[in-house]
Amino acid sequence: GIAGGAAVNANVKCNYEEAKIEFDELRTVPFTEKDDATGENVKCEMVVSRLAECRFIDQNTGIVLSTVPVPYGSSLYYKSGDVVKRGDVIAKWDPFNAVIVTEYAGKL
Repeated sequence: GIAGGAAVNANVKCNYEEAKIEFDELRTVPFTEKDDATGENVKCEMVVSRLAECRFIDQNTGIVLSTVPVPYGSSLYYKSGDVVKRGDVIAKWDPFNAVIVTEYAGKL
């Protein structure tokens, strides 16, 4: 149903043999997440900007192959300028959980 369709699209993956990635309008905070496969903690970044985009760029020509949005609250596993390969998960998020993330430490 509708819920299953949302879960299928809950990540950004590289669909190219090899591409450089760049981010636009991206703000993040450090984050530690438990890896689904190994159960170990993985250091990543959490997206706190509302308009972030990821561009996949051909390394040889510099041509932008595609641009995809990176939603607020996503876990981000690569940095701008990294080279990724087909199937690499750049970012993922929980489509059924509305998160609130702050860029500042403190008490509420």
